[in-house]
Amino acid sequence: MIQTLFIIASIELNPHEGLGLGLLILGALFTAAVGVSVASFYIDDYWSDEEYRNQLRFNKNNLNRRSLEKPR
Repeated sequence: MIQTLFIIASIELNPHEGLGLGLLILGALFTAAVGVSVASFYIDDYWSDEEYRNQLRFNKNNLNRRSLEKPR
């Protein structure tokens, strides 16, 4: 029993050489997909919707606008 465990523990597990490259390529594709998703949202939903941009810019309840006002 102990000899069997020793043999199993002493076997080196070398993954296939292409595994690292495959994971690198998958990670790069995933990163590119996230980038394209963010860019398409920014272009389609922000720049094509003028009413939404004006609401963000001119809304009096906007916290960013209040933080830019001078204190009274």
